[in-house]
Amino acid sequence: MTDPNASLGSSILWLREWREQTGGPGFRIGREGQDTLVAEWDGVGRLSASRSGAEHSLTLAEHLSEAHRDKLTNGVVRALLLHLKGAVTLHGAAVALRGGALVFVGRSGAGKSTMAACVCARFGARLLADDVVTLERRAENYFIVPSATSHWLFPDSSEALGFPAADQSHAKLPFAAVGRRDPSDIAGVPLRALVALRFDDEVAQPQLTSAEGLASFNVINEGFIRFVVDSPEVALRDLDQISALSANVPTLQLVHRGSLADLTLVAEVVGRHCDKWSAMDLRHGA
Repeated sequence: MTDPNASLGSSILWLREWREQTGGPGFRIGREGQDTLVAEWDGVGRLSASRSGAEHSLTLAEHLSEAHRDKLTNGVVRALLLHLKGAVTLHGAAVALRGGALVFVGRSGAGKSTMAACVCARFGARLLADDVVTLERRAENYFIVPSATSHWLFPDSSEALGFPAADQSHAKLPFAAVGRRDPSDIAGVPLRALVALRFDDEVAQPQLTSAEGLASFNVINEGFIRFVVDSPEVALRDLDQISALSANVPTLQLVHRGSLADLTLVAEVVGRHCDKWSAMDLRHGA
């Protein structure tokens, strides 16, 4: 992440910029004047909005497919506008399993969508979100309402999981979500854990550990989607929300080798953890 504090020859003051490690389009946020916020994806589109979000416009490149337009509009564009209204959204993928929801987070290329698709394909989880996860807070609990019907996977991931053969574009492509959604999901699935993914080819076996305190805060902060990045008041609000989420929802770190051949083994570690909370619910009559 960089802070290009120059307008780069335009009337827009760019404040933050991110570059995709996977080769996808870069993304930057800025403002035009004092009251118009701007988000731009290289070669893909631009979103402009008032600070309240009441007024906004989106321009997308003509070459985008309908599926990509829908993914962007109902994913990160929606998340940016929700941030203006105080909602909590994270870059990640979410699934429902054993009566609760898991959110996979991590840096670009960490395998969030792949892990979600694997848990669905191998262990009967249901897809709730891909790429962007919106959390609904009800008292001290958090819920996830389904927002995606497709897994977005790179060709090598789709092949490893047994999805239909993809083309060789080296770009993510949509595949219909595995399994049938439970009608009760529409009311929201209670969030049981955030799982931060990280590759390390030096580990012999997948390692699932608890992240607490600052480690948990950093995991959430890194995945937190923001549109306003130059307001102290909004920054304090965001910090309060991150702290509350960290205090009320367990954060786990899942470290494993980057080999796609290990996917099922890694998913089994996730499944065993979910079995623990399922057993706990039974003991408490949930």
